[in-house]
Amino acid sequence: MSNLLNQAEQIRESRLKDKITEIHDLLTIEQPEDIASIPENVFVAIFLPWFAGQSTDPRIDVNTWLNISGSPYKSVKVIDSSGDVSYVIPPLFDRTIIQTSG
Repeated sequence: MSNLLNQAEQIRESRLKDKITEIHDLLTIEQPEDIASIPENVFVAIFLPWFAGQSTDPRIDVNTWLNISGSPYKSVKVIDSSGDVSYVIPPLFDRTIIQTSG
């Protein structure tokens, strides 16, 4: 009987480890379909000066950027006039800094 209980416990632990890994990946790995985008001309005219600390428009702040990105942990694709990704603005905060081992 104890052998069966040990096997059941091993199965439970294995499934629990798999679930923890899945949750970790969801929190730390950005899903491609989750990345917002912004036209390059809008980024260059409005947000590039803000990121450079040169914006004089009081309506542009971190909340304006977060309305586009959806979260401080999400990147934003900058799309050119042809519909191609010119570059990707990284998240404001980095979740990958969290060390989960050792």
